Amino acid sequence: MALASGNAHTLALTESGKVFAWGQNRQGRLGSPEGLDEDGAPLIRVASPVEVVGLPGDAQVVAVSAPTLTSHAVMSDGRVFGWSEGKSGQLLRGEDIGDGTFSPASESVSSPVELVGLPDNVIDVKGGARWAATLTADGDV
Repeated sequence: MALASGNAHTLALTESGKVFAWGQNRQGRLGSPEGLDEDGAPLIRVASPVEVVGLPGDAQVVAVSAPTLTSHAVMSDGRVFGWSEGKSGQLLRGEDIGDGTFSPASESVSSPVELVGLPDNVIDVKGGARWAATLTADGDV
């Protein structure tokens, strides 16, 4: 079990590995269709916990992180999923320029996406205002 709080949203990891979210849902921080209005736009605030939808069922969530504007979940097999704002690269989505630089995608993601390109033995993720870092079982950051 774990609890993580961001700027205005909270994630709760249950013993069974489910993740629930509540609070401000700007940019889709809650990762749930229950946090959307009838038109599919994110609700400003969700006072009751809603289950995060879209995390894979083939591994259990072992850690959550709710940095300022993004949400992350670490799976028991070392994969990391994220959702919400990614315009600074927190979701590892965008274009590899090819010269060692990266141009992050500007759109927010309202359901979990796998962060590709990370080591396969991640055990934790932390973040802040527009950044994220992972810790591997080997102690690498």
